[in-house]
Amino acid sequence: MNRIVMAILACLCAGALEARQPVSFDETVEAHAAGELEAARTAFRRMAEAGRVEAQFNLGAMLANAEGGPADVVEGALWITLASEAGFDAAEQAAPIISEALDEAERDEFRQRLPDWRNSYARDELLARFTPRFCGGCEVNDVNAREAEQHRLETLLEGKRLTVEREAPSYPREAARSGAMGEVLIGAWLNEEGEIEQPHIQFADPEGVFDEAALRAFSRWDFDWVGEPPEGAPFYIVQQIRFQLDGAKERAFDSMTRRQLREDVRNWDEDVLAAYQAAWTLDFMDEEVDPDNPAALVEVTYQAAYAGIIRAQLDLAERFRCGDNVAQSTPANHFWLKQAAFEGVPRAQFLLSIKDSTDPEFAAALRSSAAENGFLPATLAEIRHQVEHGNEVDQRELAALIDSLPDRWRKHHGDGEVMRRAKAIAEL
Repeated sequence: MNRIVMAILACLCAGALEARQPVSFDETVEAHAAGELEAARTAFRRMAEAGRVEAQFNLGAMLANAEGGPADVVEGALWITLASEAGFDAAEQAAPIISEALDEAERDEFRQRLPDWRNSYARDELLARFTPRFCGGCEVNDVNAREAEQHRLETLLEGKRLTVEREAPSYPREAARSGAMGEVLIGAWLNEEGEIEQPHIQFADPEGVFDEAALRAFSRWDFDWVGEPPEGAPFYIVQQIRFQLDGAKERAFDSMTRRQLREDVRNWDEDVLAAYQAAWTLDFMDEEVDPDNPAALVEVTYQAAYAGIIRAQLDLAERFRCGDNVAQSTPANHFWLKQAAFEGVPRAQFLLSIKDSTDPEFAAALRSSAAENGFLPATLAEIRHQVEHGNEVDQRELAALIDSLPDRWRKHHGDGEVMRRAKAIAEL
């Protein structure tokens, strides 16, 4: 039995990892191939417990073969059985083999534990547990729906202590020609004079299409304090800029277009990606996704997230965080963030690192992975961590982190100021 399961595991790809814990599924596969068995076993367990079917099979095989720790053939059989029941081909081959290898006492234990194991970790059970329940009367929690500093800025605006004159961005020619739409989140510092410093892209969807246009427009926004600026400046702010074809809304969304998009939404079982894109487009243009079904947007977002579409997983996580037409749920928010984080999405990894404090070591690995993949807030948070542990820090590692920041973050300030601001932004 062991030789066969090992042969199945041998298909895992080879690769090399740095010393930190693996976070994504691909990194964990590489860690296993590189002989980092204890780290791989720990990482596969996290993913298996979050319903990742391939990880359930790999963990089961490692447990059966005593890889990365003591053997536990019963638990190995439980994980492989769940993966088999979810339709994972390799697990379907291995399940009867490992079952036959159990002795009578082990079979009894396996049968006793299987119902609870299914209830706790079977993918369909987890997905059912974190299925959004449409709540048309739910209101977005204004505090939880925004970054803390963004909320503070809006409080200042309501108090008429800050005025903002916004300039609409120019629509990129190629995007206009193709009909592309999207959004960009920009982070920046707002100083005592109301001047913007060091604007940068936090998130863009789609990536690279509207970034430059958004930054150009944002750099021309005029912020003015009314009276004396409040204590604590400079403030870190986050602003959203949405791109839709100005003046063409009615032309672009004639009745035929609406009907076609809504038809795509209703036929989600034929092409869930097309359905999600259609629903997102309708909602983006302030159109009803389905006049006969107020829950259509939430439902198709869930189906897309279930199918592994990362943008939908992030969207669903945010809805659960804010209570946006679904009941607010921290466990559901974490569950969907994990699905994207295990796929290697830096934004999801960083958000999860600051939201889930139950496993500090895992949170540190998530933050480090996001920083390595160029997610600027994660890099700043990593610098803050290094600064706060200055008596233990490897100065070369700290210097490398600072050097990884874009030049615009350093050209007006020394490294000491960069670290001070890194600490401030991470505290958000």
